[in-house]
Amino acid sequence: MPGLVKIGLTTKAPQTRALKLFTTGVPCEFQIEWFWKVPQEQLSKIESSIHASLGQWRYNEKREFFVMDAEFARQAVNHYIDENNIKVLRETDSTGQVNGPVLALLVVVMLTSIMLVFS
Repeated sequence: MPGLVKIGLTTKAPQTRALKLFTTGVPCEFQIEWFWKVPQEQLSKIESSIHASLGQWRYNEKREFFVMDAEFARQAVNHYIDENNIKVLRETDSTGQVNGPVLALLVVVMLTSIMLVFS
């Protein structure tokens, strides 16, 4: 499933969320590539607005997966944040550690590939 990105929020550490998503119904692991820590009271609104703005790339209307590469997804989220003057408390790539709640970008790729995860 290369080219499939999950954009969602989590109230836990992004790394913990990525591990929980890897269940028997999912053929690939998730890897965190980027996440944004934003004020908790805005998190749900930001998530749903980003999902709406990326609707044409949505894989399934009932899921938070989008057909795009990770860099395009990261740029789209940054664009939304900039356009709406959202205060980002912290933005980091997969090497950063942070506890939730955060908005995260998750990318699904094959087990031997790099994955992008945004929770």
